Amino acid sequence: MFSDDLPINPQWRKSTKCDNSGPNCVEFMKVDSDVVQLRNSQRPETTIAYTRDEWKSFIEGVKAGEFDI
Repeated sequence: MFSDDLPINPQWRKSTKCDNSGPNCVEFMKVDSDVVQLRNSQRPETTIAYTRDEWKSFIEGVKAGEFDI
């Protein structure tokens, strides 16, 4: 979920699901009160920006298994 208590911090943070044993991790940063950016740590030059509503929908979809392979 887009967390209101997540501070606006222009620093990339790794997913808590990342085991830190390899370079392939999802990283994110909250840019402002309505934007979160994501990137793959192997390709840091490419980012995806989500608005608050998009981020909430994405997380709900992940939790509901919509993206399971």
